[in-house]
Amino acid sequence: NDVRQSVRVISNAAKTVKEGHLMAIFPEGTRLINGEIGTFKAGSFKIALKSKAPIVPVALIDSYKVFNSFHIGPINTKVYYLKPLYYDDYKNMKTQEIADMVRNLILEKINEVTNN
Repeated sequence: NDVRQSVRVISNAAKTVKEGHLMAIFPEGTRLINGEIGTFKAGSFKIALKSKAPIVPVALIDSYKVFNSFHIGPINTKVYYLKPLYYDDYKNMKTQEIADMVRNLILEKINEVTNN
């Protein structure tokens, strides 16, 4: 809620990425207990724009079950790394457009894998 703090965090994160460090961001901002994908917060994509870094969408299948299941024993989770989006692919887009595009790519993969 603190705009100045948010700007500092985004600037520091972009600087870290520009220096070559990798960063994993979960743009939903929260974990849903039913496995659904929530709305992506557009602000998290400002880091990619500022650093001109590639965005690698990751589709997680059944990862929510690890924390939101009464199952005892191993749980199989599948991780799919999707085609990277390079700066030239998204540089003219608004952060909300980037967020929607990435979310849709992830949903498409999940639907493909789970046959929904």
